[in-house]
Amino acid sequence: MQYRTDDTIGPYAVHRPRRGTTVRRSTDVAVAGPRDRPPVRWAHPEDLPEVVAEVVEEPVGPPGRRFAIRYAVPMLPLLTLLGAGPRRSGVWVTAEGVEVRMGWAFRGAIPRRTVSGAAADPRRHLSLGVHGWAGRWLVNGGLRGLVRIAVAPPARARVLGVPVRLRELTVGVEDPAGLIAALR
Repeated sequence: MQYRTDDTIGPYAVHRPRRGTTVRRSTDVAVAGPRDRPPVRWAHPEDLPEVVAEVVEEPVGPPGRRFAIRYAVPMLPLLTLLGAGPRRSGVWVTAEGVEVRMGWAFRGAIPRRTVSGAAADPRRHLSLGVHGWAGRWLVNGGLRGLVRIAVAPPARARVLGVPVRLRELTVGVEDPAGLIAALR
């Protein structure tokens, strides 16, 4: 079987011969058939350079230092399937503010000047995901690594697309000490 490279598509595009073209193998030139097409250069797939594409899935989010949300092993596949997995979740800390995302379920932007404190949360929460009421919200994928962020005056956030006020945010992260240090 013969292959040719088509310069109109790209220098290494591989195609099968056109119907109606008579092909005679000489080193790398095909001779046109009954329709008197101009000669076509042929290349065998082994003669083409190998192109290797590396796919890197980076987390989606704003620029800044990223702290990954901690996920419990049983919840990771479920939350990933629901679109709230590690790739679309995290806490981003910049000089201007803090942004917290958990997929489509939670998105909060807190101006840096309104962060009044950050500390480790010793309480045990028995819920995973996004929960809250009256300005106090919990965003976690696991039971450990919780950091409580106090916000005064309250910031705006969205839970399932619905706007809410955010007075206190407890978030579970992989590096709680690093997040507390970055917020001080």
